Amino acid sequence: MKLMKLIIFMLLLQGAVGATLEIENSCNYNIWPAISNNPSSPLVPKDLTGFLLPPNASKTIPIPSGWSGRLWARTLCAPAGRFHRLNCTTGDCNTGALQCGSLPHPPITLIDINSASSAALNDSYELTLVAGFNVPVSVIPPRDSGCRVASCTADVNAACPPELRLVANEGGGGDQVIACMSACQALNDDVECCSGEYRGVDKCKPTKYNDFFKGLCPSAMTHFLDNCSTFGCASGSDYVIRFCGGV
Repeated sequence: MKLMKLIIFMLLLQGAVGATLEIENSCNYNIWPAISNNPSSPLVPKDLTGFLLPPNASKTIPIPSGWSGRLWARTLCAPAGRFHRLNCTTGDCNTGALQCGSLPHPPITLIDINSASSAALNDSYELTLVAGFNVPVSVIPPRDSGCRVASCTADVNAACPPELRLVANEGGGGDQVIACMSACQALNDDVECCSGEYRGVDKCKPTKYNDFFKGLCPSAMTHFLDNCSTFGCASGSDYVIRFCGGV
């Protein structure tokens, strides 16, 4: 905690901190939050791009002014292989390390944040299920800001259609649904992926699977062209990212 405060203090002295992300684990199991910086974005330090977060724990991440990137939770992580590289059953970022910095392997509940670099501009943020779902999460702006919460707190895994389920064997206890794949990932179909003859704004339309995700999580983006699920807030706002919890 002292080290984190020192990092924030030093960045403040440099005029580099735009805001902070308070990442909370309200799940009853461990998660391994991960961060990926977008191309050309100011960088979150490498040692803050991945970490273990036990139940009821939290971690504050300072983000530079003008930062943009993605956040998610990895689950069911453990050392694997000859060199004991970290392997996560959902959300793995293929680095083999606690730190991330690269994009995750779907299915994944994904958060996009763009922190404005000027007071004249607004931040933007969205919660997307376009790449599927693994963990419930809420993106909570400052309480007095009047900005909208983006959340998906439903148990999507429990309701997931059989053809979209990602399961793991519980060792004699049957198969556990650990994530819900997007229809594009599960079915690899041009209609679901908006590819081939279905590429383009006029041909890429929501399907019953997009409607399934939207019905459970109305404020989440569930389709490539779902632009109504991108929210804005004042530049420099702090956000709480609460896994397995709402407001």
